[in-house]
Amino acid sequence: MEGLLNEGRILYADNFYISVKLAEYLLQNGTYLCGTLRSNRKGNPKDVCNKKLKKGEIYALENSKGVRIYKWVDKRPVIMLSTLSEHMDELVATGRKNKKEEEIKKPRCILDYNNSKKGVDVSDQMSSYYTCLRKSIKWYKKAVFEIMLGTAVVNAWVIYKQNTGKKIDMLAFREHLVKALFEKEEEGDIDDGEIEDEQDVPVPQKTSRSIHKLQTIEGTPRKNRKRCISCYEKLQKKEGSKVARAKTKRVMTYCENCENKPSLCLECFNERHPMLK
Repeated sequence: MEGLLNEGRILYADNFYISVKLAEYLLQNGTYLCGTLRSNRKGNPKDVCNKKLKKGEIYALENSKGVRIYKWVDKRPVIMLSTLSEHMDELVATGRKNKKEEEIKKPRCILDYNNSKKGVDVSDQMSSYYTCLRKSIKWYKKAVFEIMLGTAVVNAWVIYKQNTGKKIDMLAFREHLVKALFEKEEEGDIDDGEIEDEQDVPVPQKTSRSIHKLQTIEGTPRKNRKRCISCYEKLQKKEGSKVARAKTKRVMTYCENCENKPSLCLECFNERHPMLK
């Protein structure tokens, strides 16, 4: 919040960050705070945290500095903190009804919190479906991967849908993104201000890989996997056809431009179609 204080802003945060001491500090610096609060956080009023309530009941206390702590019971107890004056200890109609056709009511602080935090929660949810995070001792790897391949991709997906008006799911967008990043142009564009003569401009050479492309079989992986032809031939020469049938790895990829479209793994595809010099 450095550089954003003393402007009457409202900060919404989850229970990892919220505390009474932080709320008092922000309030002194012209910034309001609202969010969920952990019951065992230092500085919490025990009267509120230990209060026993029935479902639908709410209880709140305010200190001399203007910090309010609420406890409300829905499916489970929820403790909230807010420094906004409009967040009173009363329930507000949400406009929805439950299975018994009864009007659902919630505290205003919870409604405002959910409305403000839902964008972050949805972004994290969409990122978690196809996460690339793996266990690592180095924390910064997770941070970089999450920003680059999680948050950035979700933001790009949202912007793409808004600008094009096309309906595309997250998986299809990621597949298109990967293909676009790895696609090689047959003719390279030259952007060099020092080259003046056309004779000095290098002519891009075609490669066998630009002619042949490795494609993926559509459908269920278990049913459509086939033995890599090159791997099978190598094992057959060394250990016989029986061992080759058992040990040859099965793949979902094939070369669409070769005759009969043989199934090939990435290594064998590179061996068959080397880069031409």
